[in-house]
Amino acid sequence: MAIAIREADIESDRLLLMDALFHYLTPLSDGPRFDWLYRNNPHGQVRAWIAMDRDRDVIVGSAAAFPRRLYVGDGEEFVWVLARRFPHQRSIPQSRARLTVAAGLSKRSRFGDGRFLLRFS
Repeated sequence: MAIAIREADIESDRLLLMDALFHYLTPLSDGPRFDWLYRNNPHGQVRAWIAMDRDRDVIVGSAAAFPRRLYVGDGEEFVWVLARRFPHQRSIPQSRARLTVAAGLSKRSRFGDGRFLLRFS
């Protein structure tokens, strides 16, 4: 299994991401919910990553970082909530491949603007 991990384009990968989230996260993942969370987020543009099995041309994992503004004491902090960082379990039969996807998503989903709050789904 050859796995490629890339940053998602929220616009052009919309249907691909919605389908994966629907099948592997929740059947509530539909167009309006996706648009509200990923495209029309009041705190800014969401960043997402996709792990693809190049041999089968299917999505096998995804991750997303959601921007948030939090009030801490008297100040405002900008943070990223890293969520939905998971391999899609049913699409990857071997434990080793699952770890490869999780490690790759974690490595590629770090960037420097703001602090992270981690949440594992």
